[in-house]
Amino acid sequence: MSTPSTPGSALEEPDRALVLALSQASRVAAERVALTALIARGDRVDVPGLFGRLTAAHTARMAAAGLNN
Repeated sequence: MSTPSTPGSALEEPDRALVLALSQASRVAAERVALTALIARGDRVDVPGLFGRLTAAHTARMAAAGLNN
């Protein structure tokens, strides 16, 4: 996946960090059954919920730092 690297591009550095974190989390969850069990709810793995919580926390941190758009 190619991402723009010029200032003002669609993906700024904080966004790139989030995309990388989500990508790595997805890879690790697929490779580590025990870790996946930690984020599982009942019989289902709530990966979308985990990503939603990660994204919400990231957005709150960026807003607190004055980096929200």
